[in-house]
Amino acid sequence: MPKVLVILLGGIAVALVLVAYANRNRFRYRPTPLTTAEHEQLGKQPGWQPDLLTVAPDVVLRGLVRRPSGEVRDWILFFPGNGNDLLRGAQHLLSGVAGDEGLGLAVWSYRGFDGSGGVPAVRAFIADSEACVEHLVGKHGADPGRIHLMSFSLGTALALRLAATMGARGRPPRSLVLLSPYDRIHVTRDVWWAPWSFADVYDALAPAPFSGVDALLVHGTADDAVPLASAEALARALGQRAELVALEGRGHADWLGDPAVLERVRGFVLAHVAR
Repeated sequence: MPKVLVILLGGIAVALVLVAYANRNRFRYRPTPLTTAEHEQLGKQPGWQPDLLTVAPDVVLRGLVRRPSGEVRDWILFFPGNGNDLLRGAQHLLSGVAGDEGLGLAVWSYRGFDGSGGVPAVRAFIADSEACVEHLVGKHGADPGRIHLMSFSLGTALALRLAATMGARGRPPRSLVLLSPYDRIHVTRDVWWAPWSFADVYDALAPAPFSGVDALLVHGTADDAVPLASAEALARALGQRAELVALEGRGHADWLGDPAVLERVRGFVLAHVAR
């Protein structure tokens, strides 16, 4: 083999290794299946119902909705993270946050997750988040000014971008709750060539100054997926209307069922309920 070719192939190999190393901290989409029967079973939980949202031809998102009760007419619209059992986990978390306060609750899984159609892609997720609001208003009678946006991890940028969009249209959300938030992350398909592929960029910093509403950020100081510094940078971008609660020694998701944390989030939301 000619010496020049050997040098060239060696250079390409080194470049590939360097690129893979530089991209080692990328996240990967982790969609898991959910049968129709399992979705319907989740919708049979007290007060809940299954919901389907068509966002594109042949693309239907599976969701869960619990309508408001009593005198409360406010809703929490939740954007979950990137992992297993999105709807099941979201239902458990939202039920814990809402308690017996009668808040309306809504969540739809992302494309490719929990049996929803389509494939994961940030541009599609952004468009779908707007569709969720329109669906919540059109089908379930929600008032946009009574919608509280809540997110966990991956959903951070989606909730912030949606808040900015709603504000620009003259109907901002009521408040924002960002759990394990970040400033910017990169996510790829879960394939072996992921380190050398183009990644979806989830940028929470860009829309942050335009969200225009009070925000509560909750983050573990020992989070090994997203460092606390990332949440601190986002809090600074949000400005004086943001409050960051740092949970000492807690990780990325190990506190989601903590009654004290859920009570703190509930108190924030209830303080912003439209009266």
